[in-house]
Amino acid sequence: MYFKQMLAYQKCVVRVLGVCLALTFCVFKPAMAIQDRYTIDDLFALERSGSWSELWAHLLDIKPSRRDEEWERLGITVTQAKLDTPYPMDQPEQSFLFVLEALDRLPFLKDNAAFMASRTDIGLQRLHTCFQAGSPRTCRNNFLAFIAQAPKDHALAFAAGKIVRRKMSYTHAMAFFHHALQVSITPNRCLDEDVWLALNASLELRDTQAESVRMAQDIAFGVCWDSLKKKLVDGVLGTPKRMQHTCQGLLDKQALTGVRLKKCKTALSALSSAS
Repeated sequence: MYFKQMLAYQKCVVRVLGVCLALTFCVFKPAMAIQDRYTIDDLFALERSGSWSELWAHLLDIKPSRRDEEWERLGITVTQAKLDTPYPMDQPEQSFLFVLEALDRLPFLKDNAAFMASRTDIGLQRLHTCFQAGSPRTCRNNFLAFIAQAPKDHALAFAAGKIVRRKMSYTHAMAFFHHALQVSITPNRCLDEDVWLALNASLELRDTQAESVRMAQDIAFGVCWDSLKKKLVDGVLGTPKRMQHTCQGLLDKQALTGVRLKKCKTALSALSSAS
């Protein structure tokens, strides 16, 4: 749900930018007649001449029903050409905005390994520079939207989580790690120190931050259980909040014995009575 909300936010930004560009264009040319649309042969001619900006601007002139494999090839070619064209040094965000726009306009790029690799590099670079110059919370939220645009890129989410963990509080990285760890993974990722720091801190949060707590519980008692169970059992009696957020999961896993089992049952009984 959280990532769906961020994706909706990102799409809204792209649409607003599109509307603004459209309105600006209309000031100079009130309407484009159907006969003025470029044909596929026009696009091929632009490709041959290396007119990448013009080709990019008119790529969507082709009707959806006519967008075949050759049209997709043109889309990949012009996208890569624009990525290879450096932006001015004083506009470091332009590459980031371009890959956002490219994937929104050409969803098939999700299956293009070269584009997705470039997108990852550009995105992580932008996240670094954003933290250096912008509002940390804004940087984080914008990058959540960036990840939501390509939700299967779990490696990007994991790398971003490690950056956010270092630049902000541990708990702010939880949403990134939760997204990254929703697939079958190697134990090494569960044992990553940044994952544990984010998870450990999130399990101590107040009830008002229930979403981060839930994400931490999903990881702790789900995909990373085998890797983290000893740490979770050893730390269960740390604080009242830690007991509140981990006792039930550990009881469900039948992982507690002796004093830990007794104290967890007492704590859960008290919580039940209080509610």
